[in-house]
Amino acid sequence: MGLFKSLFGGGVNTDKVLDECIRLVRQGQVVEGITRMKEAVESVKSSSGERSLKHAQGLFHLATLYVSADELDQAATVCREAAECCPSSTQGKKDRLTYLMNTGQMLSRFGKNDEAIEVLTIGLSERETMYGPDHAGTAYGQQALAEVLLRARRFDEGVELASKALETFSSQQHHETISAMVTATALRSAAGEDPAETFSIMPTDAEDFSQSFVVGANDLAGTMPDESGMDYLEQLSEWASKSLPVESTALINATISWSNLATDRNHNEHRRRAMDRSVELARQRSDKSVLANVLQGKALLMSDIGTIQDVREAYQEAYDQAIELEMSVEAAGILRNWAIAESDVDANLAIEKFESALQLAERAQDNELIARTQIALGIFHQHHDAPEQARPLLKAGVDRLGPLHSDSACGLLHQVALDTGLSCPCHGGEEVAETAVAELAKRFFEHSGLDDLIGEVAFVREGENPGLHIRVVRKPNEKELERMQIAHTTLQSLLLKSS
Repeated sequence: MGLFKSLFGGGVNTDKVLDECIRLVRQGQVVEGITRMKEAVESVKSSSGERSLKHAQGLFHLATLYVSADELDQAATVCREAAECCPSSTQGKKDRLTYLMNTGQMLSRFGKNDEAIEVLTIGLSERETMYGPDHAGTAYGQQALAEVLLRARRFDEGVELASKALETFSSQQHHETISAMVTATALRSAAGEDPAETFSIMPTDAEDFSQSFVVGANDLAGTMPDESGMDYLEQLSEWASKSLPVESTALINATISWSNLATDRNHNEHRRRAMDRSVELARQRSDKSVLANVLQGKALLMSDIGTIQDVREAYQEAYDQAIELEMSVEAAGILRNWAIAESDVDANLAIEKFESALQLAERAQDNELIARTQIALGIFHQHHDAPEQARPLLKAGVDRLGPLHSDSACGLLHQVALDTGLSCPCHGGEEVAETAVAELAKRFFEHSGLDDLIGEVAFVREGENPGLHIRVVRKPNEKELERMQIAHTTLQSLLLKSS
């Protein structure tokens, strides 16, 4: 309590604490950030009471921090707790509605759509009671619920709610009109409506509006089930190509969004169609800066479905464009990916591209790209039976990235394979994964300020108690135990990302 008073005056300002804790989380100090925020919330609870605006707000801030740390399950639990802690005052009721909406959105983000619908339905009912049927406050609840119904494949129910929200927002010229229009068109598309009818509500004479719409559509499409998100973005791209000028940023971005989602979903037919349209549009634009990135995307596609000659031609054109426009970082990334594509085809050409990529990245002083290229080159040497060349590159890349980066986890996996003489997972080695996971965990705990507590870390694949096993050198105190639990949860999230 004394620390927070000295920093922020007579009481705890959880807004300021949140800013500081988010900074810590972004720097990789996840345990420290969450621990500080929890201490601040407990301090507010002691001073203001459990059912108070300040305590509820503090819990909401803690939930926000959990989102920053990618711990959505815990975030939703804490956010729901914040809603239940709101007092019965007018402001308390309004805050409760905000927290319920955020809880539902968090639940939906990690796939618990049924629970999300239940929470959001409660929130919408309370909004209708507080605001009435035609108020923007009610429209917010309708739109949030409609988006989750979209993810849950309950399209017809969603269309009805989204249409009501859009009608309310547009009649009031509300700033949420664009977002509501995105939700409504996505649901209409998913429900099988004719594309011409779906996008008939769109204006064509406002570039700012169109660009904002595309940004929102891209975000929402990524959460849509099955192929519906890709179908929606393809329809949006077709509408944009007919309705917007070729130089429109919204036009090219709509098509790139479609291509990116198809790549994420590994849907080659959508990828091919989207890439053909993206290249065609990028070539027509007077500003060629987009073309280098689009062509690199084409090269990545060709690596999956084309010949090596197709790959080389696409990378060469992408690289030439980047160099001509003095886009050093982009050029380095293109060369790195080109080298990876050549790794099993032409080893000498791969080394040449790797080394050129490193030179460009170093010249641009892009530490992350330097490290990722070092790791990729180290793995290349390892796969080509050159362990002495691989070892320093892997170490340099892993050390530069730190334990929170998924590429670092991959590099460490190969590093451990070298050190133990085991085969890396790329060549069927499973034992190395257990050793590498244990080493990654040990480094992560040390990075989290628990190095004087951790004795041995092991990963057990089979038996009665599989998973990560930790031996401590002494009994942890209450705060250390809490920090270990936070570190363990964060580590599991990291391992899922890098697996």
